[in-house]
Amino acid sequence: MISPREIELKLEVPEAALVLLTRTPLLRESRAGSKRSASLVSVYYDTDTQKLRKHGLTLRVRLIGKRHVQTIKRVSGVGSALMDRLEWEQDIEDARPTLALVRKTSLKSILSKKTQAQLKPLFETRVRRKVFPIRSGSSEIELSIDTRRLYA
Repeated sequence: MISPREIELKLEVPEAALVLLTRTPLLRESRAGSKRSASLVSVYYDTDTQKLRKHGLTLRVRLIGKRHVQTIKRVSGVGSALMDRLEWEQDIEDARPTLALVRKTSLKSILSKKTQAQLKPLFETRVRRKVFPIRSGSSEIELSIDTRRLYA
């Protein structure tokens, strides 16, 4: 079974430049298509000793509209603006992680009963996201512009 991959490039843009960015021909073209906006609330889980992070793992539950989506990510390589990660996402019933779903992910190897008992929400982010789908031939890119607030 091939693990799903996410390749992501993050750039920080001054807020004043966002208006100019969204007026570029490429994004104006995309906006004529199917630009989407969403409010995302994400809660990140780990232990007090950050066991998941130390193993290059992230466990997140995100609220997208009325859906709860559990995401597990594993870093593959050195951290930089360009991230190449393994990623597993599944819809779940509520805002708490559904740990029974981690059997086929990288999280399974470190998720003992003790670790499960120690998992707790560490922080929350609230993001307003505008998504611009960009297509060129058979290639598809998703450009997302986030305005984010971090809550401890």
